[in-house]
Amino acid sequence: MTVLTEPELKNRFGVLAYMWTAYKHSRQAGRTLYELDIDGRKMRMRGVTCVVCNSGNLGLPGVKLMPEIDPADGYLNVVVVRQATFPALWCIVSNAARGLVSVKKGWGERKDIHLYSAPAREVSVNPVPAQIAARDGELIDSGFPLTVTIEPGALRVAAPKKEDKT
Repeated sequence: MTVLTEPELKNRFGVLAYMWTAYKHSRQAGRTLYELDIDGRKMRMRGVTCVVCNSGNLGLPGVKLMPEIDPADGYLNVVVVRQATFPALWCIVSNAARGLVSVKKGWGERKDIHLYSAPAREVSVNPVPAQIAARDGELIDSGFPLTVTIEPGALRVAAPKKEDKT
């Protein structure tokens, strides 16, 4: 969705332009079979997109694809959006909103009819048929299967200290 979103739409509507692009293109493309290897566990599932991320940020402070995504936990998150429907979009929006109001962190595999999510240290994704692959909005031309790993502690980040909310 980051590669296919028109710059004019992005400038005019911000984050909502990405959601519109994702919805529009996934309705046209139909569902893809994802062959996944998540930390050595092989899975196959159908969906309209597969996201492997470490922050899940949707462009607004505190708004994440899934509330349990934590860039400091040492895990990647694999999210498969199973359907391109308004209920699926609502599920994503409600998850993002929940992340704004909840400090409680969910953990582990999450399965429902709209989304699949799991933490991982190494993920291999092979879509059948192949799809566009992107990293931070830039096309990846390395082909599939695409393997993503995390290296805990590889990046040092300077940020303000969190306030204690006890």
